[in-house]
Amino acid sequence: MARIGEHELLEPMESDGAVDSAPVRTPSGATGELRMLSEGVALIEATVARFAEEVPKRQQLGASGLVPLLAWGLEPRPHVVVDRSGAVPLRRLLDDAGGRLDPTLAATVGAGVLEVLTRIDAAGLAHGGLSPDSIRLRPDGKVLLADLAFGRLVADHAASVTLVLQKTVDYLSPEQAKSLEVTPASDVFGLGAILYECMVGKPPFSAPTPLARSLKLSMGNYERLDSAAPDAPADLRELVTSMLASQPSGRPRAEEAHRTLVARGGLPIEKLREVVRSKLAEEAPSDAPEQPAAASPAQASPAQANPAQANPAQANPAQ
Repeated sequence: MARIGEHELLEPMESDGAVDSAPVRTPSGATGELRMLSEGVALIEATVARFAEEVPKRQQLGASGLVPLLAWGLEPRPHVVVDRSGAVPLRRLLDDAGGRLDPTLAATVGAGVLEVLTRIDAAGLAHGGLSPDSIRLRPDGKVLLADLAFGRLVADHAASVTLVLQKTVDYLSPEQAKSLEVTPASDVFGLGAILYECMVGKPPFSAPTPLARSLKLSMGNYERLDSAAPDAPADLRELVTSMLASQPSGRPRAEEAHRTLVARGGLPIEKLREVVRSKLAEEAPSDAPEQPAAASPAQASPAQANPAQANPAQANPAQ
């Protein structure tokens, strides 16, 4: 079987144009998803430097709310290996439900994402690459976010890179499309676009081409929820609309939006748990071996804590 550095490839690599990915087995025997910068993007020195900065920042946030890292390194190209076990991507729920969710179920997911974004915001970071694929749901109803180490890379090179990132382009904020600074407000916009899709069945600024999508985004041209999802609760439509404000200053902070969703009540957390458990039961083989647990950050060596000093091929358990 082919290998990427120390990791054994379990399936052929796939690419969205900027990030290559494939399921792998690490030297410790754990299985996860390898997420590696594509050859072209890895040639951009600023992107590699950003990656080297972002992974240690991610580690400082701790495990709560983030998909665990099983390993990371700089060779053969900057990459992480993320633990995908025990959680279901929001995209799976959308696909299985025909593209949209019950609005109250979508609000439950949104509240969980906002709780994690509030912690990321408090740490002075932004995700920058939210999508239904990066939102992972656990059977206990908790929400995990993936791709924090890559989200800011998306923003740094929006003009040249993100137009081919089909998994995230529909959820980028106006400032990201203009290659401006990514802030926590950008994440609020991205989640607003995801919640819109959950209620309507398509992203608010979806278009046949990236250019057409960019034009719609710059003009704030999307079908309002009053007509696109008239059956959704009015206060939920109002919140999502505010999250999609063109100007970052016009959007609520993650903490404020989270309080609004929690205060409105009626979040069917048990229903979400049942749905996720059902999806995991469909996926799990009866004889699936247990995954080796990721080591805690305290077990990482000083060299692993600093990508400039680490042996890039050495696995670095995080979270």
